[in-house]
Amino acid sequence: MVSVGDLAREERPIAATDTLEFPLSTSPARRTVVQRIVLTVVAGTALGLIAWLLGGTAAGAWFLAAALVCVVLLGWLCRVLRNYAVSATALRVEGDVVFLPKWTNPQEHKAYPLSDLYWVEHKYRKDPMRGAVCLAFRKHGFEPIPGAAFASGEDIRGFVEAMRRAVVRHEGGDDKLKDRQAVARRFGQLQPAALTIAASLVIAYAVHWAFMDQGEEAANALYRAMVGPSEASAGYEFLRIGGLSGYLLASGEHFRLATAAFAHVSLLHLWANVCMTILIGSLLEPVVRKLNVSVIFLASALGGALCSAFGSIEWSRYIVSVGASGGVYGLIGAFIYIRLKYLDHLPLQVRGHRFFWIFYCSLLVDLAYGFWHQSVDVFAHIGGFLTGLLSAALLARNRTMDSLGEASLLRQVILAGLLVVYSASFGMLYATNKAYDPVTYREALIDRVLADERSPSDGIAFVRYADMLEFTVDRLLEDESPDRARLELARRKLERVISLAPERSAERLHAIDARLGGDPTPPAETETG
Repeated sequence: MVSVGDLAREERPIAATDTLEFPLSTSPARRTVVQRIVLTVVAGTALGLIAWLLGGTAAGAWFLAAALVCVVLLGWLCRVLRNYAVSATALRVEGDVVFLPKWTNPQEHKAYPLSDLYWVEHKYRKDPMRGAVCLAFRKHGFEPIPGAAFASGEDIRGFVEAMRRAVVRHEGGDDKLKDRQAVARRFGQLQPAALTIAASLVIAYAVHWAFMDQGEEAANALYRAMVGPSEASAGYEFLRIGGLSGYLLASGEHFRLATAAFAHVSLLHLWANVCMTILIGSLLEPVVRKLNVSVIFLASALGGALCSAFGSIEWSRYIVSVGASGGVYGLIGAFIYIRLKYLDHLPLQVRGHRFFWIFYCSLLVDLAYGFWHQSVDVFAHIGGFLTGLLSAALLARNRTMDSLGEASLLRQVILAGLLVVYSASFGMLYATNKAYDPVTYREALIDRVLADERSPSDGIAFVRYADMLEFTVDRLLEDESPDRARLELARRKLERVISLAPERSAERLHAIDARLGGDPTPPAETETG
């Protein structure tokens, strides 16, 4: 038996014959079990009440099933609580194995090989006894031990020091541990780049609201945009504030590749992108530093917009695309690459075990949902993700952990160039729409589409023109008293598009005939050879 004090004074690693034992109190864990019991009772009662109110419906059946799950969970927690009748247990270190008390039964222990331990940290703010000792194992995941469970602060320091020496011994030196500690110290602080990007998204949304709020017509258009973003009239509102349109892009308005990332459909859309930017940016920034996070986000937003503009042609959708999800997915792609490349040098906050399996599964579900639901611009997500992945690969090429976050002259020039591109893009957007009047903008764009002439030889431009023409026809059909001359012109244009591209749907011709008061006849079948 080796005492903690002797080990600390001798500053030597744990030998195979050494045994350390630290008494632990079960009170902190018992309080946690009681809190979970209370939360389970509250949640089960609420779910049961909702199921009773929705009785006889499919939703009510799901809520009832969730309430029954809470009942089962409550029974299991009560059984766990009975195992805490004894108020004390112990934590043992025997050679290269640490025995931790099981959460479900503190009188039973589970063995963890110290060769599997890659990180140890004592997390606390003011009082060491109020924090927690966090152990991270490669195969066994993350195991926290409440500081209040230890008998004294001396026991905490002795145990943490013993675990750190075990990490150093099995890692072949203390370089990796120092790297992890250097990165870990940056966590828990405000990450300026992630917060600045999030603030920019919020400010841009507020500016768009201010510009939109110009009279009753603008307010009505804004309301339609918030409650029904699929409506054609709402789509023109998003084009006016910088939304991405393949037709306008093919017509020379390339600045929309940059402005689309700072336009959002609603507060919920904005909130989701802001939260993900802060969450992923706060994990990535302590490793690659603020300059690189800014470069990755801005470059990924452009990459996502390019992929959206060209990748969705075959799907014939995304007439208007808005949102910073391309940049967000770029941060995710960069984070995944950095995490995999520098896995052995990363601290617990970045290397997390179980959380990232959930994160990866959620990412795949989100991408799959984008392919299924046409209101989600999945191509912007894919383009942003790949751009972030490539940016991280170039950033980390031939770099060690220490030099990864260096602000080299080349990176500063790239960031300055991206900022110039975005600033110039917004300048061109507002210069193009000087009056920024919603009605004038919408009407001018409709006339522009109706006056346009395209042919299949234009390639992508013709496909985007045909999409935009159908989009414009839908807008004209929304009016209770449509402009007859415009509808007739739109009908002639639509007939021409169908004659040049027979695969186009002719259903809108029938709808126009009905609005014009003629004798609508179903469109004839067109054979393709």
